[in-house]
Amino acid sequence: MVTSAHPPPIKTAGPTCQLRTTATARPWNLRSKNGFVAKTTSNRKDRPRFSVALSPDEIAEDIYAVTGFRPRRRPKKRPRLVQKHIENVFPGSLLTEITLELYRVP
Repeated sequence: MVTSAHPPPIKTAGPTCQLRTTATARPWNLRSKNGFVAKTTSNRKDRPRFSVALSPDEIAEDIYAVTGFRPRRRPKKRPRLVQKHIENVFPGSLLTEITLELYRVP
């Protein structure tokens, strides 16, 4: 007499459970593995690009229309960590005396 370590499979009568299939097979996890989701940019290619330069007065009018207050003369102070990060990214931003004209050779 031979005994097996595994019990015999159970046979059931009746239909088996089938999942609904669609024309396009979608993964169970809709997120991409690297976190980047590719977007279609067909709309952007159709439209021509343009930009409009606004004067400081026009900017002030727009800010007044949105907020109801005139824009600040002096911007708000940034938090210290944010300011340190900006200084690390753009190290020479505070050097106002150095301009492009200093490097031009006559």
